[in-house]
Amino acid sequence: MNNALISVVIPAYNLPEYTAKTIDSIMSQTYRPIEIVISDDNSPISLKSLVKAKKDKCDAGINIKYFRQQINLGYYWNLQFVLNEAVGKYLVLLDHDDWLIDLDFFSESIKAMESKPDCFISICNTLFELSPHPFLDIYYENWHYINGGTFIKNNLFNDLTPSRSAVIMRFDKLRDLDYQNYFIDNASAKPMNIHPDEAFVSIYLL
Repeated sequence: MNNALISVVIPAYNLPEYTAKTIDSIMSQTYRPIEIVISDDNSPISLKSLVKAKKDKCDAGINIKYFRQQINLGYYWNLQFVLNEAVGKYLVLLDHDDWLIDLDFFSESIKAMESKPDCFISICNTLFELSPHPFLDIYYENWHYINGGTFIKNNLFNDLTPSRSAVIMRFDKLRDLDYQNYFIDNASAKPMNIHPDEAFVSIYLL
């Protein structure tokens, strides 16, 4: 049985040393197949050569798509761009200054989700750089399944606010839910003089 494709989307700007570390951590994952979608948001120094060097080292199970924006879109709309280019069944929103330390993160998360047909999201923990303290003050011996409504009411943005990079989502389910209708476009945001945040829209929907 073939594994389903996981799309890792990276809205990137500057910080090539971190972006390189981010890509390396994806390549080190035991899961395949993976597509990496990177959008360079018109960085002063293009990330193209960095991405090409990484692409040359990829095995057959990883495909990297690289785009460079002609103008700076800002994080929110650059994120929308990479989402539109992703085609996998699963999705990870990986910031360009985050990286994965558990080599089995993809494989174990997807295995746990596949075992529960009504499970559309996997939330794991995160460590801050140069700190031993985890992002979330939780610990489970094994995979722990919780009700989505209960999670939103009792935990989300309370004692359990996950880093989006540590979340794997069912992208096919998000498409079924027409998730793009929940994002504001640039033309609508300008008259309101706001710079929106994606605010975990996808987590709420799933």
